[in-house]
Amino acid sequence: MKKTLLLAGILMTLVGCSAVTGKKAGHKIETNVKPTSVAVLPANRGTLNDLQGVNLFGKDVADKFAHNKKGIKVQNSKTTLSSLKEKEGITVAGQLSGVDKAQLEKELSVDGLMYIQMESMKVSLEPKLVNFKPAGAIVKSINANVEIFNDGKLYAEKSIEEKEETVITLEQLNNLKNTVVLVNEIVSEITKNPKASIGTMVAFGTLVADLKKSNPDFAKDQLAVIYDALPTEQLVSIFSDLFKKAGVIKGHPFEKLINKAAAQVQTI
Repeated sequence: MKKTLLLAGILMTLVGCSAVTGKKAGHKIETNVKPTSVAVLPANRGTLNDLQGVNLFGKDVADKFAHNKKGIKVQNSKTTLSSLKEKEGITVAGQLSGVDKAQLEKELSVDGLMYIQMESMKVSLEPKLVNFKPAGAIVKSINANVEIFNDGKLYAEKSIEEKEETVITLEQLNNLKNTVVLVNEIVSEITKNPKASIGTMVAFGTLVADLKKSNPDFAKDQLAVIYDALPTEQLVSIFSDLFKKAGVIKGHPFEKLINKAAAQVQTI
């Protein structure tokens, strides 16, 4: 379970940083001929560390586009992935850049390709005025770009942007900011000492208490990420009781927002 990079990436976004890659929508459309069948290629995560989130977004985009109103058929994702590996030796999206699009369409037995480029997936803690009083907000956002090619030519593209905001009190905002600092310290300790020290466990217990006090829903999301990021089975065992008491839910913190953002491809 060596997923520490996933947590590190999300923690960076909590303090206002995000990884931005890819191109903005606005390229010149090269053909008006609609493809009859499309292979949705693996989503390109660029420099984003959250591979799980990127893969989930790519899967949701494929599922949602399968119900498009243009009558374009979507190739089964397992068939696409299998053919990419067998015929081109491609296992990750980053390997697609040097492959000729028209040739790839022939190899995949489709006349269209969908490329998905993740640009950002971030969480930020922001100050906010509510009824002219200082408050705060937990803001999750997703940005991506989707392109469809037919016979190697750009047929359509869409810039996807989705945001979700949860208003919190100023006290909760400050508590969460302090929690971010504590989480970084915990991750550093876990990385240095996989067996986990008593100090780390005490710190984690404090983190649970702070998160639940600040915002229960946010706590579940973040604790679930921490759970997935623990580098060894031993750590999961050590912390299991704490996670149970915290009511950790399994799943990705962006799952609902990803699903909502992916639905935008139905209007491409």
